Formats: sequence, C-alpha cells, structure tokens
Amino acid sequence: MTSPRRVVITGMGTVNAATAGGTPALAGALAGAKSPIRPVRAFDVSGLPSRLAAEVDEAVLAGLVDRDAARRLSRICRLTLAACRLAVGDARIDGGPALGLVVGTEHGDFRSSEEFAAGFLRRGVAGLSPLIFPGTVMNSISPSRRIAGTSPSRASRRSISARTAAASGTASSCTRPM
Repeated sequence: MTSPRRVVITGMGTVNAATAGGTPALAGALAGAKSPIRPVRAFDVSGLPSRLAAEVDEAVLAGLVDRDAARRLSRICRLTLAACRLAVGDARIDGGPALGLVVGTEHGDFRSSEEFAAGFLRRGVAGLSPLIFPGTVMNSISPSRRIAGTSPSRASRRSISARTAAASGTASSCTRPM
C-alpha cells in the first residue's frame, strides 16, 4: 500500500465578474452580498431570452495583461494568463526556470475550434490553419507567455518543480491567429 500524495496549493488567482486577484480577493467576493450579474454589454442580445450575464469587464482584464501579449491572445487565454499571474503573485513566488504552473481546463477556445473546423469543412485538409490550431487544444498555454516575468528555459520544460502555482477552472488555449 502506498501513502497518499500530498499537494500544496501555494497561491490562487481568479479573474471573474465579481473580482480579480488572489486569495483575499476571492474570499471577499464570496463573503460579499453584491451580485456581479448585470445587463450584457459584450454583444448584441436582441432576440435572446436573457439580457443578463456576469461579464468580466474588458478594462479590468486590460489592466492584468500587457497590451503586446493581449493582441496575440484569445480572450479566454488572456483570462487564463491573468489568473496564472495572480496565482504566482498570491503565492509570493519568484519567477525563474524552476517555476511550474498547473492550469485546470476542459477545453480550448471555442471560437478557434469553430474557425478551425469551418476551414476544414470549406476546403478540406487545405483549409486547416496551423495558426489557429494551438487555440483549439487544452494544453497550449505556453511557458513563453512569461507568466512570472521570466522566459522559459530547458529546466522549466523538463519538469514541474516543487514550486508550483495553481490556477484552476480556466480554459487554456493561448494562441490566436494574427
């Protein structure tokens, strides 16, 4: 019989309609009585049965992800990147080649998936774009996104160290066609 493995979550990061931040921000949002549900502003809702949603304000997101990185990333990836950076900050971990991140996700960016499939349906294999594909898969959050202000190295690609920050429940597709 083997002993159970132990996991230590050193930091949390969240970007949602109620708050953006680490553990204190999340605790405050959960304790608060204020609902983040408001009229939808991100797209036209005429003809839809509901006009309400809990949206993450674009200005909040823009303050968490630098403009140069944001222009190459899908919205879902910008949310993931921001949550990862907040988790690293919450954990008070320095960046470097030993830093590893665990990102929980179930899917990539649906817009990229739809565009990738539409290319195939229109033109067959010739319509499959290598620029769109990375945004369709779950594991494409790249270490080169400089989560903690450092570039990837061979050491960080080789293994995830004991110093790991976790950002769970977010999607992780990270490449948007330019």
